[in-house]
Amino acid sequence: MSLFDRFAAAGWPLARRDHTGESGQPRTSSAVLLGLLLLLTCLGTWYGATQKTGYVSGDQWRYVWYAQNLARGYYSPPDYVFLWGGPGYPLFLLPFVLAGATVPVMQAANGVLLGLAQLFFFCFVRQYASTWTAALCTLPLALYLPIFDFLPLTYSEPLAYALVCGLLYSLSRAVAGSRAHVLAGGVMAGWLVLTKVAFWPQVFAGCAISAGLWLWQRFVRRAESGRAYRNLALTLLIGIASCVPYLAYTQRVTGRTFYWGAGTGSILYWISNPHGNHYGEWYHPGWVERLPELRRHHYEFTRSIGGYDKHLVGQSEGLERIARSLAPVSSPEADDLQRQAALANIKAHPDKYLRNVGYNALRLLFDWPSRIYPFSAASLRMAVCAALTLLAVGFALLRFFQGRVASRPLALFAIWLFFTYLVMLSLVSAVGRYFVVIAPAGLALFALAAAPDVERWWKARLEQQTRS
Repeated sequence: MSLFDRFAAAGWPLARRDHTGESGQPRTSSAVLLGLLLLLTCLGTWYGATQKTGYVSGDQWRYVWYAQNLARGYYSPPDYVFLWGGPGYPLFLLPFVLAGATVPVMQAANGVLLGLAQLFFFCFVRQYASTWTAALCTLPLALYLPIFDFLPLTYSEPLAYALVCGLLYSLSRAVAGSRAHVLAGGVMAGWLVLTKVAFWPQVFAGCAISAGLWLWQRFVRRAESGRAYRNLALTLLIGIASCVPYLAYTQRVTGRTFYWGAGTGSILYWISNPHGNHYGEWYHPGWVERLPELRRHHYEFTRSIGGYDKHLVGQSEGLERIARSLAPVSSPEADDLQRQAALANIKAHPDKYLRNVGYNALRLLFDWPSRIYPFSAASLRMAVCAALTLLAVGFALLRFFQGRVASRPLALFAIWLFFTYLVMLSLVSAVGRYFVVIAPAGLALFALAAAPDVERWWKARLEQQTRS
């Protein structure tokens, strides 16, 4: 058997020698759609390369700094604790740092991640539909405009975008019985959590729920479909195991068990903010010093948990200088104090907290309202694409309850991942770019619901042409 035939036997979507798809679609149509996906990937890579700035503002500096730390043999510096997020994206950047690549090269690599996301998504849909239908269902993901805004930046969104797509593809193979994809999907699930720690409740609880569904199907209903939930649970269990080394590390450096990072207290503090006409959005410590209204209500508290204003430790330079200036308000102790203040604010002003949660949900979906950032063209793209994604998810839910989805276990997981992520972020902290990461789950749910309808439409069209 040739290598090409081995790929075909394994179900590799591009290894097809016939001139028509399984439903009779001409290969020329499939080739056009696949060529369009490839073109979009090349355009994304080109855009990331031409828009490169090498600038590391916002969260960008932190990812590059952590990658540099990993190259030196540590994550948080040995003389102070700075754990604001997981090491998922810095691990992706580490080979570039070791190779001496510049920041623009790291930013240009996001185009490759976009291409991987499209390939993973295409292969995911291909498990349940023909090549032509899979390519057609991948177009909404390929044309999801907000992700292009992150290509020239060292943000973790492109990596998380690709990991969500890769996880969905591996799960589609795992529930079908592929042991290799149980392992691959587990690694992707763990990497996703370490990239965006907001996903840990979905993966951890999803594992428990999948195990429960398997036990119910296996021992109560005695149904063969329980194997899909068993493999789903095993995949997510491997994802949990992938996070253990990082949790062991944080326990060693902080003395705290199950410690993911120091951001929880800060984001809870700001969403519980009861002062002024604010919307619960997170504020950088530097803004507290510069903006009079924030300074009046929050400056003394932030100084009490660790002075950040013009505070530098030693003679450090570059990214290390930024990290040391923020270290006092990013320590585990500062995290505790901010969490305590947040809980006190929520208890004293529950109505304001609930309003902020509502503002958070709006900001997550439509990148609005905000007191700091104006509503921009990027915000408009996020808002329009989020609205279209919600409409697509609504259609998919209707088909799901009608029993007209390609894979019920995968549809259940996509529903779980999509909605719990939105609810959880609405309760803590949200901006429009956070929705971009979960959009592939919503589009995957839509693809599972739409693929059977597309296949039926195409078969009916072919039959009509045959009769005529």
